[in-house]
Amino acid sequence: LVERLDLSTQAFSELMQSSDLSIPKDFLQKSEAIVIFPRTINIAWGLGGEYGKGVLLKHERSTGKWSQPVFYMLEGITLGPQIGGQAVDIVLVIMNEKGLSSLLKSKCTLGGDAGIALGPVGRNATASTDLRAGAEIYSYSRAKGLYIGLSLKGAIVKPDMNANVQYYGLDVKPQEIIFENKGANRVEHKKLLSEIYRFAPPGKKDLTPLMWIAGVLIALV
Repeated sequence: LVERLDLSTQAFSELMQSSDLSIPKDFLQKSEAIVIFPRTINIAWGLGGEYGKGVLLKHERSTGKWSQPVFYMLEGITLGPQIGGQAVDIVLVIMNEKGLSSLLKSKCTLGGDAGIALGPVGRNATASTDLRAGAEIYSYSRAKGLYIGLSLKGAIVKPDMNANVQYYGLDVKPQEIIFENKGANRVEHKKLLSEIYRFAPPGKKDLTPLMWIAGVLIALV
């Protein structure tokens, strides 16, 4: 599990340090959560097969705080242009509460339970993208330093319950870990959190329509 955390840290860091391949920081700051699957096994010959283990971290947009990790698994048959086998780093960026709720179930079928699309890359990629009206989940995939745009529709994402019990020492649900902060105060994931904060520091709080209207009325008075 410690190795999985270290590999997740490395995969996220390498993706974000590549200016042409990186996830737009605006996506991260407006996201509900991210899921990192380092060195996912991808085997394809017409149809593709995926299997990987990673972690999910919840993002509190109002404060910019990221939760402790929940261990997750990825598996299933997918469509893709790849032929042969390779190790792929995959990062899923969950953009709204519906997408997160789907992932917190016993299992979530990407493209079925939650809409998924290939995420735009580069630091200026959000200029023409409406995050609110877009997909629930954006996927980023990288192999041997190249962005490969792997389709994950049909793949299943589910909590790795045995890993969560082993790491936290309690029979806890994913919701209890990320919303109630249950589990031991482990330090092994601090490096991962530090790397995420490096690229997704706390931003300005989103103003709801009522808050915006209240602000205008106060200004008029």
